[in-house]
Amino acid sequence: MNALKVRKNWFLAIFALVIAGLLALPLQSALAADGTFKVSVYHNINGRTLDLPKDLPVDVVIYKDGAYLATIEDFMFKDRVTTNLPAGTYDIYVYLDQSLGGGLIPSMTIRGAEIPEGVEVRLQANLGPGQTPRIMVKVK
Repeated sequence: MNALKVRKNWFLAIFALVIAGLLALPLQSALAADGTFKVSVYHNINGRTLDLPKDLPVDVVIYKDGAYLATIEDFMFKDRVTTNLPAGTYDIYVYLDQSLGGGLIPSMTIRGAEIPEGVEVRLQANLGPGQTPRIMVKVK
């Protein structure tokens, strides 16, 4: 179980970083110049709203600086993580879990998000207009 939590923590942190870069919000250095940034991620999509199981597990494939970093399986509703990650360029692909039919969730795909050191990124996955999964981002 601890290995699953570690994998989920990596997913959440990287996912948050990529989204922040995509939105190109003004970023200010809030952390020490150690080459990292702080990220907090929260999965707030209850699958029942989409006629799916409440836990709504997703699988996340993460790339940093063009290289495969990790695959996080079964990231579920109400999972939360806060961590520091190295600055860099992130690509994230979110898939509906294979147990639910699989398939890429286009509204939750991030490509080429550059995340600088010293910022704090907060991400929350929720449903937008038309019940479309989306990521809400706050950058400090």
